[in-house]
Amino acid sequence: MAASEPRSERADARLNRERIIEAARSLFLEHGTAVEMRHLAERAGVGVGTIYRNFPAKSDLIAAVAAAVLDETDAELEAVFAIDDPVELVRRHIATLLRTFSTTAPLAMEMMAAPTFETMRGRVLAWLTDPRLDAAIQRGIRCGCFRADLDIPAARLFIAGVADPLVVMAACPPLTPARLEARLAELVLRALLAPGQPLPADLAPAGQKGT
Repeated sequence: MAASEPRSERADARLNRERIIEAARSLFLEHGTAVEMRHLAERAGVGVGTIYRNFPAKSDLIAAVAAAVLDETDAELEAVFAIDDPVELVRRHIATLLRTFSTTAPLAMEMMAAPTFETMRGRVLAWLTDPRLDAAIQRGIRCGCFRADLDIPAARLFIAGVADPLVVMAACPPLTPARLEARLAELVLRALLAPGQPLPADLAPAGQKGT
């Protein structure tokens, strides 16, 4: 029994840490980083002291939230790059990055000042320059989905550009993140698709379904 108690305590500590990070992520998105610790403690269901034991400074908490978002994005992009359809892959790639940047936009200034910024920056650049995106665009050209005259590096930069955090910050509001995701995916695919290739049905404006 005594041997199991430390394991149980460690599990509880991990769960508390996860609750704090998830609560902070929601509150930062709703209100920015100027959130009082008592409100965070209420949202996470822990005591204020538990927050400070895990994260002595708010910068530690911001870095943990950012790292959690980056880890999720890594996993999501692995699933995206397993998609065979190049049109759907590009669309999902844009959607994944926009969701990530809409979450991290409120943390942008603090993230740039964090000691781990260069590591985080490197991970984001890896998403935007992943050779698997180039391969998907090339595959789309070969199968006739994408324009034959596409410059692949330029197309990748175009995709990266629409997912820029500053675009998210400028557009939301008035656009909701979901609306922004749909409109930007539509614009990118219109630029990439070969003549006569239709947009995905749910992206095509009314009256243009299947055209």
